[in-house]
Amino acid sequence: MTYRVCLVCMGNICRSPMAEVVLRRTLADRGLGDRVIVESAGTGGWHVGDPMDERALEILTEHGYDGTAHRARQFTKDWFDRYDLVLAMDRDNLSNLRHLAPGGVEVRLFRSFDPAAPDGAEVPDPYYGGREGFEEVLGLVEAASEGSPSTSPTRSMRFTEELGSSHGWRLRRGVLDDGREVFAKSGSASAVFASEAAGLRWLGEAAAVPEVIEVGPDLLVLSWVRQERPGASAAERFGRSLARLHRAGAPAFGAPWAGFIAELPMDNSPCDGWPAFYGERRVLPFLRQARLPAADVALVERAVGRFADVAGPAEPPARIHGDLWSGNVLWSGGDGVLIDPAAHGGHRETDLAMLRLFGLPYLDRVLGAYREEWPLAEGWRERVPLHQLHPLLVHVVLYGEGYRESLMSAVRRVLAL
Repeated sequence: MTYRVCLVCMGNICRSPMAEVVLRRTLADRGLGDRVIVESAGTGGWHVGDPMDERALEILTEHGYDGTAHRARQFTKDWFDRYDLVLAMDRDNLSNLRHLAPGGVEVRLFRSFDPAAPDGAEVPDPYYGGREGFEEVLGLVEAASEGSPSTSPTRSMRFTEELGSSHGWRLRRGVLDDGREVFAKSGSASAVFASEAAGLRWLGEAAAVPEVIEVGPDLLVLSWVRQERPGASAAERFGRSLARLHRAGAPAFGAPWAGFIAELPMDNSPCDGWPAFYGERRVLPFLRQARLPAADVALVERAVGRFADVAGPAEPPARIHGDLWSGNVLWSGGDGVLIDPAAHGGHRETDLAMLRLFGLPYLDRVLGAYREEWPLAEGWRERVPLHQLHPLLVHVVLYGEGYRESLMSAVRRVLAL
């Protein structure tokens, strides 16, 4: 089955033909040139029949692309029947296309497929500028072409099962052309999926995680994890695996990617020492969002002021999952497989405290094996409520008053240390 894509700008002599040439080359390099047809057009008819702008052609030629065959065309309403996907260069093009489009036709911004691009990112029109504008356009369309769905292994993904929703994201099971089963999470475009993918890849250097097959602003596709019932031996193996993951370490307390827990942003910029990182990057930002009574806020702030005194012996940054409740541990292959992380360099006791917060099958076996692999500092049990302050605050922010008493109980226990 052939897939057809049309790239659209205003006059079809600068941006969209540059994108057409680049995307076609990207597809050919990936062995998809005979499966995807790429064309371009403009919303206006001023240049119909004209070749590509000389400056655009010159930039393409210098970078090894051939745009000499291009002739400008105008996109009209009846063309929607020709294409599976129509991609606009900027928001004005997008608005014009959506005004013409019949229901059910997918029209979106081309740069929405660049994971590094912000929401609503455009390819700017270089026509009235100099050479540097065309150089910029080439870089932008190359980045978007790399992330375009027509170049991805999931282009022909078939969904086989609806798995419900979580935090507004649609969850589905699917299968690729090559027979691989996958898990797909989709939703509104944001940086959440790129953050999750970065965390999985980082954790995957030292632990069992699903393979990241594709990530984009509104889609994350992972390899499917075949689950099994947990047992004592799997729990012990997971405990040892978790200790080895933590021991793999991190460059700093924090991470080089944007942080999220559920849909809530987290500041991952580094801090000097874990007590400062935990207070300034994890606890206080969510305290400001929690809408707690003033007396509760004051108690939490008192607890934050004591973090340096009650955190226990200083440890180097550990490579942690960051949201390790039981639902984010899948049992497979006689071990625990980690999913849905808020990964960063943190304190290893944070992951262990999160496992205790909502429980995990055979948790005592997990902790026992963990301590055999990498012993914990004295007093770790007493510090559990300290490490539970952040997840409890997150739950107050997400779900409200029902978690307030659990939070304040943990605060009082921290103040008693």
